[in-house]
Amino acid sequence: MNYRRFTELLRSRYAESELDTASQHGGFANARTKTAVSIVFQPGGKVYDYAGSYTDILEQLGIMREWVLLRNGEPEQWYYTEMEANSQVEIRQAQADKFRASNLERGWYDYGPKVYSVEHRPT
Repeated sequence: MNYRRFTELLRSRYAESELDTASQHGGFANARTKTAVSIVFQPGGKVYDYAGSYTDILEQLGIMREWVLLRNGEPEQWYYTEMEANSQVEIRQAQADKFRASNLERGWYDYGPKVYSVEHRPT
């Protein structure tokens, strides 16, 4: 997850929040090894510090992936918003249909259709 997506998700829950980040770099190719975020939830409010990945910080704040992409009824991928999940359903369903048609055209074994759907499963 990148910084822009992190701030979008944070502000979807806490509209007035302000944040500042700091990263610790090192290791191979001076890659980012740790992220620290300071968040003010209300203007003039107390500053709260969090460390870890952006995903971990969102989970600490109760912003969870609640939308699940199902393939033939089995969970495959989790998303933060319904719109993200639905866009993936359209993409994956089109790919699966195209792949199946190609296999049938070649006379290969048919494993049956893959059916993708979205379900809301709050944690």
